[in-house]
Amino acid sequence: MFRHFVRLGLAGGLVLAAAIAGAAEPHHATAKTVPTLEARIPFAALGGIRNWVADGDKGLYIEGNRKQWYHAALMGSCLDLPYAERIGFVMEPDLSFNRFSAIVVHGQVCQVKTMVKSNAPAKAAKSADRTAPSAALKQATN
Repeated sequence: MFRHFVRLGLAGGLVLAAAIAGAAEPHHATAKTVPTLEARIPFAALGGIRNWVADGDKGLYIEGNRKQWYHAALMGSCLDLPYAERIGFVMEPDLSFNRFSAIVVHGQVCQVKTMVKSNAPAKAAKSADRTAPSAALKQATN
């Protein structure tokens, strides 16, 4: 619980610092400065995540239980992610998955840097359902 309050305090301080820095400079709106909204998957620990697809070793597409896709960019390389059949999701104390969460791949903890809503990845239609790895294994051997 304490971890949750520390992170909120830090994020609030960063937002305040950004607002102060932005007030000092004139803001010119252009197409390049459109902010992206951070997303979160509520109640992810209670069946809120349906599927996932690796985006190389630095990102992950995650499908929520309402068929909404999200892209989580990782802070660094998660070396085994492209080859993993199973991963763990480290949730926040409110049971959501967001930019302060992490994934675990073969014992390696990979911290999420940003998380935004996304379209379904092209690989999602071709990949097997992650909840049935035995079906993927049967397809690979045939």
